[in-house]
Amino acid sequence: MNLASSTNRPRSVTLTLWGVFLLGVWNFGRALALGQQRVLLQELGAHPDPTFRLIVALVWGIVFFGLGDMLRRKRPFTRRLIPLSIFLYALYEMGLIILFAAAAPARQSLLLDALLVLSGVLFSGWALNRTAVYAYFTSASDLVRSTPSPSLAQNRLTQSAHPQPPRQR
Repeated sequence: MNLASSTNRPRSVTLTLWGVFLLGVWNFGRALALGQQRVLLQELGAHPDPTFRLIVALVWGIVFFGLGDMLRRKRPFTRRLIPLSIFLYALYEMGLIILFAAAAPARQSLLLDALLVLSGVLFSGWALNRTAVYAYFTSASDLVRSTPSPSLAQNRLTQSAHPQPPRQR
């Protein structure tokens, strides 16, 4: 996946693409670490189950890589799906901290985590839905179809302003 290949991609879309790609890399790295340490974590009685966390990390990695690829391919549905996915991923991560963290410092950082998540969701929503990136997500044929054609009322006004002589049969 060549993330820097498009010369006419808006910078905000490129930043979002890199962020989504890095979230995918992060989750695949987490899955790799959990896979290597799964036996030890099961012996220690870690909660939630390390196998469950491994599977969830793989799913999130696939989701974020897939979203990055779809964003690179200019799929319009990613404009809504990426901020939603980031929000759901953050809910999962903060839910793990709230439910399973025994240490107080982990819970004390929840406010900072929430602010970071909120800024990430707001930035990705803004970056993908601002008017400057509209042309990036639409093809040339969509732009041609979306140009307004003269309405029937405009045609009638034009005809009444310039009357045509009656046709001879």
